[in-house]
Amino acid sequence: MAQRGEWSGAVRDGLARSATVLGGAMLLFAGLLILIALASHSSGDASLTTAARGVEANWLGTPGAWLSSMLLLIIGWPAILLAPMVARHGAALVSGRGALNRRKLWIGGIIAMLLLAFAFAVWDNRAASGLTAGRGGILAMLAEGGVDNLTASLSASQVWWLRTLGPLLVGSGAAWLWWRSLQVAGLPIRWPSSWHRAPRADDRSADTLVRDIEAPPTLTEPRRPVEAPVGPGPEIIEAARPPAAATPKRQPMQSDMFAAKSLPDLALLKPAPDRGPLTVDKGALDRNARLLETVLLDFAVKGVIKAVRQGPVVTMYELEPAPGTKASRVSNLAEDIARNMSALSARIAPIPGRTVIGIELPNAKTE
Repeated sequence: MAQRGEWSGAVRDGLARSATVLGGAMLLFAGLLILIALASHSSGDASLTTAARGVEANWLGTPGAWLSSMLLLIIGWPAILLAPMVARHGAALVSGRGALNRRKLWIGGIIAMLLLAFAFAVWDNRAASGLTAGRGGILAMLAEGGVDNLTASLSASQVWWLRTLGPLLVGSGAAWLWWRSLQVAGLPIRWPSSWHRAPRADDRSADTLVRDIEAPPTLTEPRRPVEAPVGPGPEIIEAARPPAAATPKRQPMQSDMFAAKSLPDLALLKPAPDRGPLTVDKGALDRNARLLETVLLDFAVKGVIKAVRQGPVVTMYELEPAPGTKASRVSNLAEDIARNMSALSARIAPIPGRTVIGIELPNAKTE
C-alpha cells in the first residue's frame, strides 16, 4: 500500500510537471510567432486596417498579417516588446528554476509599453511606414491630444524642447521598467538536464521507485572468520565493585498539619537487594576485541586493542592505531562499527594524554 501511494504521488507530480512544461513550450512558440509577425509586417497585406487583396508579404500569412495589424494599431511599435515577455514566462515554466513574479512581469511590462508608445506619439504623431495610428498606436494618439492642448500656449522653441527631451526621458524610464519586469536576474545560468522539480528530503521520484523495485538484491561478501590471537591478548581490567546501596536513615514521625494523622513509616519500604560483584567473561571480551580489530581492518584502519574495561552498561576498548592513522578517520566509523558489532550504538573519542582511542560499546545482553 505504501508503494502504491508513492507511485500515485510520483505519477501525479509527473503529469503536473509535464502539463507545466507543455504550457511553457507553447508560450515560447507564441513569443516567436509574435516576433516574426511584427518583423515581417507589411501595410499592403489584407488585415483589419486595410482592404487590400493580394499575396501576403507577412511570413505567417493571413494570421500573421491580422495579428501584426491589431498590435500595431493598438500600441504601435512598442508591441514588439510583447514577444520577449511571453517568451520569458514560457522559459520560467519550462526550466522550473528561478522564482518569477508574474504580476510584476505583465503589469510592469504593459505599463512600460504604454509609456514607450506615449513617448513615440509625443515625439512624432504622424503616420509613418504605413502605420495607421502612428508609431505609438491609437492609445498613445489619444493621450498625445492632451499634450497638444497643454502646449498650445508655448513658444515654438519650448514645444521643440518638450517634444525632444520629454520622449527621451519617458522612453528611458519605460525601457528601464520593462527590463526590470523581465526579471532576467532570476534566469538560471545553466538549464537543468531534467525537467523534474528538485526533490525534497521526504520525496521519491518515479525513476527512483523503478530502480528500487527492479534492482536485484546486493550480495555482500561474507566476513572473514576471526583468527585466533597470535600474541598476548588485550589486558582485561575488571571493574570496581559498585557501592552498596545506602541504608535509609529512620526519620522522625511528621504529623500532618491539616489532620490528626501521620505519614507512613519508612520501614515499610523494602530495602534494595545487595548487588554482587560484576562478573567478567575474559574469553568473551578477548573475542570481542579481536572481532573489533577485524572490523577496523575491513575499513583499512590498522591497530591493536591494548586494554578492555568492562563497565556496568558499556565496555571501553582502548585502541592503539598504527602510526599515521588520524583519529578523525576512526571517529567517522562509529555507525559502521556499531552495525558490524551488532550493537545499538558506538561512541569513539581520543583519550586525553594518551596515544589510544576509546571505543565504547554497550554490553551484550546475556540470557
